[in-house]
Amino acid sequence: MKKKREDIIDFAKLSKKYRTNVKRIVSLWQKGKDDFEVSSSLGIDYFTLKQLRYEIEQAHLRHRYQSWINSHSLQR
Repeated sequence: MKKKREDIIDFAKLSKKYRTNVKRIVSLWQKGKDDFEVSSSLGIDYFTLKQLRYEIEQAHLRHRYQSWINSHSLQR
């Protein structure tokens, strides 16, 4: 069963932690904006934005790893 992006990443929790609209930042990244453009347009510190990106990437990697473990444990 495929999970939606909202199921993998808790946008409300991240928005509260970073005190910004994380969904908006992700949509700007999807539109092809780089970190400097997002940082300057939203007034967010560049390093805070890099930390947010890293946290989102780690959540995706954890999800992919867990999915891989689950799929391979069923094949035994």
